[in-house]
Amino acid sequence: MVGMVHRVGEGECYHVRQVIAPCLSAPEPVARKQAEILAGARIEAERRDWCGATAASLRIHGVERAVDWRP
Repeated sequence: MVGMVHRVGEGECYHVRQVIAPCLSAPEPVARKQAEILAGARIEAERRDWCGATAASLRIHGVERAVDWRP
């Protein structure tokens, strides 16, 4: 689970995406970075027209394994 946030006017817009890192056998830091990149690309593709999210404007709010994530 990757949480990302970006500025919208005076506020912030939060996005959460569940992604699977392409290289599941990669070391944890590499898998997390892959998940961040994939999540940013998905959010931009899905939400840019709605809220202005771009991969460049998004910052990481949190990255958790799905089995460890709690809403």
